[in-house]
Amino acid sequence: MFNCTDTPFVCISRIQIVGTEIEGTGWFIIMLLVAFGLQVSANFIWLKNSQYSREILQLKPGDKKRTTLVCLSVGWTVLSTIVWIARVIFVMGNNLWMFFVILLGNVIGTYSASTQQAADDDNTLKVIIKEFEKKSPDAVRLRDAISNLTIENPREIDWE
Repeated sequence: MFNCTDTPFVCISRIQIVGTEIEGTGWFIIMLLVAFGLQVSANFIWLKNSQYSREILQLKPGDKKRTTLVCLSVGWTVLSTIVWIARVIFVMGNNLWMFFVILLGNVIGTYSASTQQAADDDNTLKVIIKEFEKKSPDAVRLRDAISNLTIENPREIDWE
């Protein structure tokens, strides 16, 4: 279909990975699938590491749970970097079909990761309830602030 000598950018039977030419349509398709898988994985890894980052920043430095989460985040960062390097190697092959597959992997990976990732463990309401249960000074100040609010017609508030 395409002459790989004249137009290597659109060739579908040869790809160059790290200076090595890989010949054959079957190998070409396998490399496209590997690149697609790496791109989808990169989105899941990024989202997982972002989740850890949010959880880390909710804890005080020195907290044992924070230390554990930092170690997990570093592990995900190492994995992310390895996947990033592999993806760069595929991009350096300078092939139009590889670029399309990476774009498709990014779109599908972003969608899949975003729809499948579990919700944050902590949400604001749960944090406030925990503080009230601990009777922390912050919870007392919040209770006092709420009780000092003036409501002209309390029946207008829909509490459900």
